[in-house]
Amino acid sequence: MKKKNIVFSLILLMTFILAIGYITKGASLEAKTGDLSKDENKTSNNTGLSAPIQRQAQPALDASWIPVDTARRESVNLDETGELQLVYKFGDMFDTPLNISSYLQLIPNVFLRDLKTYPDGVAPGDIQALYRNSILTEEGDYIFGPNTSQSIVLGVKNPETGDDMVYKTFNPIKNSAKFYRKETANGSGALMAKYRAKPKESSLGSLPGIMNFEFELTQVMYPEKGNIRIEIYLKNITPDDAIRDLSLDNVALMSYFDTFLSDNDEVPIRYLGNNRGLYIEQTDALANSPIWAPEPRATYRLNYYFQVPNPVSNWSGSSYSDALYMLKPNGAFDGLNGSGNEADNGIAGTPILLNGIVPPPSYDTAMAMKSAIVPTLKYGDSISYSYKVGLQKISEKPSIILDSNEGFRLTDQGTHKITGQWFDSDSTKMKLYYSIDGGTNFKKFEEKEIALNELGTGIDFSLELSKDLKDEDQEILIYAEDFPEPEKEPLKSEVVTYKLIYVDSNPVIKLDKNNGRVPVDTYKVTGTYIDDDKYKPTTVFYKKLQDPDSQYKEATVINGSESTFEFLIPKTEIVNSDKSYMFAIRAKNKYEIESNVEVLKLSNNPSKPAFNLGSGEATKVLSPTAKSYPITITDFTHIGFYYPLDMQYKIDEVGSWQSIGTKINTTQSSSMTAVTESGQKIEIPASALAFGKKHDVYLKVVDQFGIASDPQKVEFIMPESPVLTVENKDAPSLGEAQVVKGTIQTEYFPAKFQYKIEKNGETGSAYREVADKDLTIDPATGKFSFTIEGSLLPEGASYEIFVKGFDAYSQESAEVSYRLIEVIHFKVKFVNSKSVTIHPEITIDRELGTTIDLALENEVQDTLTKLKKQYTLVDSSIPSTPIDMDSSTAFWEYKFTGRLTYMSYPEAFDFGLEIASFKKIRIDDPKVTGLPLIVSDTRESEPGWSLNVKLTQELLNEDGKTPLKNAVRYKHGDTETILNNQALPVVRKPSTGKYDISGEWSSTGDGLKLEIAPGAVNALGKYHGEMLFELSETP
Repeated sequence: MKKKNIVFSLILLMTFILAIGYITKGASLEAKTGDLSKDENKTSNNTGLSAPIQRQAQPALDASWIPVDTARRESVNLDETGELQLVYKFGDMFDTPLNISSYLQLIPNVFLRDLKTYPDGVAPGDIQALYRNSILTEEGDYIFGPNTSQSIVLGVKNPETGDDMVYKTFNPIKNSAKFYRKETANGSGALMAKYRAKPKESSLGSLPGIMNFEFELTQVMYPEKGNIRIEIYLKNITPDDAIRDLSLDNVALMSYFDTFLSDNDEVPIRYLGNNRGLYIEQTDALANSPIWAPEPRATYRLNYYFQVPNPVSNWSGSSYSDALYMLKPNGAFDGLNGSGNEADNGIAGTPILLNGIVPPPSYDTAMAMKSAIVPTLKYGDSISYSYKVGLQKISEKPSIILDSNEGFRLTDQGTHKITGQWFDSDSTKMKLYYSIDGGTNFKKFEEKEIALNELGTGIDFSLELSKDLKDEDQEILIYAEDFPEPEKEPLKSEVVTYKLIYVDSNPVIKLDKNNGRVPVDTYKVTGTYIDDDKYKPTTVFYKKLQDPDSQYKEATVINGSESTFEFLIPKTEIVNSDKSYMFAIRAKNKYEIESNVEVLKLSNNPSKPAFNLGSGEATKVLSPTAKSYPITITDFTHIGFYYPLDMQYKIDEVGSWQSIGTKINTTQSSSMTAVTESGQKIEIPASALAFGKKHDVYLKVVDQFGIASDPQKVEFIMPESPVLTVENKDAPSLGEAQVVKGTIQTEYFPAKFQYKIEKNGETGSAYREVADKDLTIDPATGKFSFTIEGSLLPEGASYEIFVKGFDAYSQESAEVSYRLIEVIHFKVKFVNSKSVTIHPEITIDRELGTTIDLALENEVQDTLTKLKKQYTLVDSSIPSTPIDMDSSTAFWEYKFTGRLTYMSYPEAFDFGLEIASFKKIRIDDPKVTGLPLIVSDTRESEPGWSLNVKLTQELLNEDGKTPLKNAVRYKHGDTETILNNQALPVVRKPSTGKYDISGEWSSTGDGLKLEIAPGAVNALGKYHGEMLFELSETP
């Protein structure tokens, strides 16, 4: 019989206290065009004149000019009946052949055919503007024509003496005269006479060598609404070797015309007013009438207008002799630098003044005109001017003369003024009316009364239109009505028509080539012209840009339906093939509206421009909200004179080059070598770069002549794709719904999401769209969530859930994932030697394919600790290594063998403090110090067990010598036994189990007791004793 013994202390403290007795224990956790010149984009209007271009080139002989072998009369009707005609031609009234030898046969001449006054239409009855007589030609023929007038006179200053000289005889070189005719838009004919000539004589001295000069002379007559515009050109065509010892400097072009009207050579000249020009007026008197003239004779008026494109610089009404010697002292101009009547700005209708007084009636009048002085007239240079001349018939009725019968209005002009004069011989009061666009409802716009001495003179009027204007061509009808004498009807003038052209576009020219090589001879310029035909004729001009004194020269004229042009730049402009030359080319239509300026560069040494991108500019990020993308250019290098530069771009390799639209802000310099200038920012329009994919933008800079730099590339990349994170971590696969939570980082909402599920590592599953209704998202933070139903994730398998996000432009994030891993419900069992479960099994969930170390599982270890108090653990059942989770039925079994043992036991039994007295002392429920006395029997054979107790040391006072005998007892049932050194059986159990021995004790029942007989206490103090419990394996 095996025994397990435990020794217990017994403690008793005996104290004598008079008043109170008490017991003490003895021992007791968070990213232009600059203009070539300041005046090259100005637009003229019809109320003023541009500065005279005295070097204007003559019109080109294009296909619209048809050669003719005889200069014949042309005419335009001045009234609806055709009885009043304005006739114009070169020379006298008869046909002029080509084989002429006198300049007198080439003077522009104007007639008025009054078929109502002269019904027979006999030639001498034509009202002429110029005095005529007959002279004998070199061929022996008589010419009856304007032989006292000169249309081409050359004024030159002697470089040695400073004297003014006049060369007025320019007879045609034999067989050089050519006549041309061109049909105009209104069906009438324009006339041109061209011939070559040399100066023959001078009225003011002689300039040696000037007779060697040869000139090409061109005169053109254009009909314009009741007037004839006359253009006169003189071009120096003298070969260089003929004039090497003489230059033609300080030159003026001049003309004088001996006036004649109604058989009268002595007709006073009056001002048109507002510096518009001069006129003469004459009524045929019976005394002066030839025998064929009917009575009464009519009144006629001759007008010279000088407010025209390319006008004369000075003009004067003078005597014939003063005009003939116009540069002599007191002549029409009193020298090359003299002025004329334009300096007077005389009042309309008043006679001109000569030396401050009105000339006498016998004054033989003439018109004189002069250009501005040009510094030099080199080979190829031209000098020119224009004026208009007209004849009209004036009756007893009021009459109206418009300063111009045609005008124009630009798109930004909200008003337009029509000016003119009215005349009446007997009424001092006048009313003027107008209607617009064919309306019959005439409106009065002016009423005026004049003084008696103003009768018969021109009275200025103006009509300003504003509300009636439309964005289209319009016709304005105007007439005057006088105040009648009593009992008479008012007299009305003829209705005159004013055509107002609405100009809604500027002419545009485009050179076929903006650069070329310096030629050995002339250079041909070709190009296209865009403008409405009604704005033609259009004149093309050029000038050399390197020459600061260069002026625009007329190059050619574009007529009718022509859309192309060509002209030659003469060799005199490009003399050195080793140099580079630049020419500005522009056009001006008949309304003086200027085109753009094209620049032509001629060079045998082209040099590429260059530019540098700013730091970091080689890569740009696309934005869906950008309107444009700025790119910084740090500097440009170009030939100084090749300004301006044009920045061009091309999108991707397949795109075409396009201009950015603004000229690069570089400056022009006179340098023909490379200069480097600071850069600027340019803008690429966002509309050219479709958002959603990357682009390569190629940049190049092109100079004014089309010479391009090497291209540079700027890469435009898409912004960063959305960045997606999920909060979900790898977790067991439990067959439950999954709430996917995370954050999407993007600038472009709304965002969308997709997910896919791969089961047990199988690939190929498709992404599913998360419906908007199933998605919760906060655009401010990017936080989102959505749910995957549990039915898609049944238990018993592993899953990987992939998620990806998309921004509003379908840019895709990288996919992210987390796993749901199949769970092994690993079971830990506790059994005895008979495989009987001795403790509930423990289930531990572990992912398939992982391991478990039971030594680290607290619940398992706690259970083992607990069981080892009652059982003996079999060492072989303890796993030596972590266990692989590779089976859905995995488990581990700890094996134990049962044993009989104390599960716990007290440290002592404390009977406490008692007051000594002479009575019996009894303590029935001593305090258990420490753990209870518990016995466990887990033996599989269940043999039973017993517990005995005996006193191994009597209670002994702390003095070590005073005992307390027979005081400790044990009660079991009804039997109470004094403990001594003999074993006393206190418990017997036949079966296994756990028994709390001390827990079954009570004050009235079983357990340890203390009883002291009266007088048995011999000493006060603390008593201590020992007892022994013996546990036996058999009952």
